[in-house]
Amino acid sequence: MKKKFVVSRQGNAQELTEQIKKQGWTEFGFPKKGKQKLTAKVYFPPKLLFYLQNGACIKVFQVKSGKAPNFKPRVDVVLEGLPSCFHSNTLLRNYLSNIPKKKEATIGIDINRLGLYMVSFNTPINLPFDLLQLIKRYNHLSKKVLPELNKGLLRKRKEYDSHGYCKLKGEISRVYNRRTKILREIVQRLPHFIAAVLVKKHCRALKIERLTINPTGARGALAKAIYNMPDNKLIYKKAVWLASLELNYDVLLEEVLPYHTSSHHFGCGGMLTRQLNQHDFVPCKKCGQQVNTHENAARNIASLPGKLLTLDPFPSSHVQGNHLNDG
Repeated sequence: MKKKFVVSRQGNAQELTEQIKKQGWTEFGFPKKGKQKLTAKVYFPPKLLFYLQNGACIKVFQVKSGKAPNFKPRVDVVLEGLPSCFHSNTLLRNYLSNIPKKKEATIGIDINRLGLYMVSFNTPINLPFDLLQLIKRYNHLSKKVLPELNKGLLRKRKEYDSHGYCKLKGEISRVYNRRTKILREIVQRLPHFIAAVLVKKHCRALKIERLTINPTGARGALAKAIYNMPDNKLIYKKAVWLASLELNYDVLLEEVLPYHTSSHHFGCGGMLTRQLNQHDFVPCKKCGQQVNTHENAARNIASLPGKLLTLDPFPSSHVQGNHLNDG
């Protein structure tokens, strides 16, 4: 598509929105002076149609020339509307069936490194199967694939095999990208799971720790734990927002100070001291009971007074733009 081509389409954004809601596609033309007008149809994906049916409106509709070698056109659509327009509860409802129904007015949550106890609550709740599978794939890449590739990289370097070295270097980069995508998928699914817990428990308040850990200078297991923690307030803000929409009342998000939540036994008040390689279960010095440190921390968090966090209207990434292929 060269500069002498322009995109023409009659009508405004509201008319375009109504047309697409009815028929699912629109047509525009590429006029060229002295030539027959070229027309093209653009079909919109089901997800975007769902947002339009929910009340969203098209704000921007533009066509860009593609890049070499095929110059395939790129269509960008920007939507606008209330946050509820972009709300889908499908994933949330899929999680509900495996969550115990017992009501909890206050839910405490403990955030940990990726694993079986990545997110622990003050009541026993297992992670869903899809999150466990994503964690398994992430750990496989981290603990098996990357170490083997790095060993091969050192071997190629010692052998002065520049071609093999560059090839392995590229493969390591691709593995890191795959691992990043897995972590991003976990972060995208986690709010829906937490929201499902809040909905099933008819929760009124979610309490989280105020984590102030600085990973700068941390090494070894501590650094890995910090970098792999899904510690992002946006996760919990989105979870509370999703749960509030389902429950038809505002679920509060509160932040508590993290001091001694992991070292005090909630049951008897005794001390929990972790030894080397003890992360999930440690004995209580007072009562001798083997304690799940993550569920114990979540119980302590739920019992502590919290500071209310103000929640702005949750921004949806979908208002930034949706990219379509030409029809």
